[in-house]
Amino acid sequence: MDGFMRQLRRIVGVLLLCVSMTYQHDTRTDAAGETTEVRVGAWFSPWYTSTEVKKEQTDPASDGGTITSGSTHKTVSFTMASWSWPILAAGLALLFWPARKPKL
Repeated sequence: MDGFMRQLRRIVGVLLLCVSMTYQHDTRTDAAGETTEVRVGAWFSPWYTSTEVKKEQTDPASDGGTITSGSTHKTVSFTMASWSWPILAAGLALLFWPARKPKL
C-alpha cells in the first residue's frame, strides 16, 4: 500500500506541474491587424501573459505606388496573485516532500 501511495503522489504531482506550466499561443487576424497572445500557467489563471498587436495600413500614393504604414503594441504582464502558484507548490510538495517522517 505504501508503494501505491508513493506512485499516486508522483502521478498527481506531475499532473499539477503540467497544469501550472501550460503554454498557450494564439494568433488572430482581422481587418484591423494581427493579435498574438501567449499565456503560461493554468488556463484559468495564467501567471504570464503577453499580447502583441500589429496594425498595417496601405494607402495609395500620389505617384501611383502604395504607402504602407504600421504600428506594433506589446503588453507583458506577470501575475503574482495567480492560482498557478499554489498549484505549482502543491505539485512540488507531492513530488519532493517525504510521505512520512523517518523513524529515528
